[in-house]
This record gives sequence, C-alpha cells and structure tokens, in this order.
Amino acid sequence: MTNPKLAVLIAALAVAAFLGEAIAQNEPAPAPQPPSSPWQKPFAEQATEEAWTAFKDGQYEAASVKAGECIAKCETVADQIEATLESARIVLPKGAVSQEDRKRIARYQVLHDVATCLWIKGQAEEKLGHQAEAKKAYTQAIKYSHARSSRPTGDSFWSPAEKAAEALAK
Repeated sequence: MTNPKLAVLIAALAVAAFLGEAIAQNEPAPAPQPPSSPWQKPFAEQATEEAWTAFKDGQYEAASVKAGECIAKCETVADQIEATLESARIVLPKGAVSQEDRKRIARYQVLHDVATCLWIKGQAEEKLGHQAEAKKAYTQAIKYSHARSSRPTGDSFWSPAEKAAEALAK
C-alpha cells in the first residue's frame, strides 16, 4: 500500500471492529496484531503453516526452525493473551465447535499459533532424537492451556497444552 495514512486508517478500523465485537460479548479484547497486507497472512499464522508443512514432509529440522521463529517473535504476545484469558476465566471449547465458537477462538490466533508451534517443535525435536529440546518445547507449551489448534478442516479443535502433557508423560 503506497498511502501510509490509508494503511493506518485501515489498521485502526480493523482494531476497532475487533474491540467492539469482544466488548459486546464480555470477553477481553484480542491482542493487536501487526498490520499485514490483505494478500498476506499474519506472521504467526504463516510461520505455523510453514512449520506444519515441513513437519508433514519429514523436514524436521526446518519444522523446528520455522516453529522457533514464530515462538521467538510472538511468545510475549501469547503470554499476555494467556494471562488475560486466565484472569477473565474464559473457556475456549475443544472438539467440534459452532461457527460462533470458531470466531471466538480465532480472536486469539497468536496464542494458538505459538502453542501449536511449541508442540510442532517438540515433535520435530523428538524425531531428530533431541530429547532435551523436545522436553523443553513441550514444557513451554503446557503453560498455554487456553490455546487451541484446529484440524485441517477447521471444524474441530484440540489443545496443544494437553498434547504436550501427553508427550511428556511418555
């Protein structure tokens, strides 16, 4: 976008829309995300997608690196979202969810992406035989109890924190 004033206006309108929707439902407002172009996914979402793809393709080192980039850049925001959801006692559903619940879950996408990347990193490090690094990633993922990750169809959600706890228990 070549007009910086227009870009700021669009970003402000997007934030206002998110805040209005969150306040209307008595939920904490989602953490602001850096503006992205309409043709590009937000960084955390893109990095998570790339980490998943690398993992599914058996490129475990690349999956760990890409997940690590998401974690390093977005962990502070995820921590803030987790603390806000915890203090407000918000419960996000798991399993099959309604369209309305999908929208509620999507408000906290950075949290979900960081927790999912920690789980992917743990899985990738396990595949590489790096047990200490896997344990560290799983331990970090557990602190994000409000995070949800979706199945590829997007109609069912699971908890990366719970999956990380299961992996640690093995």
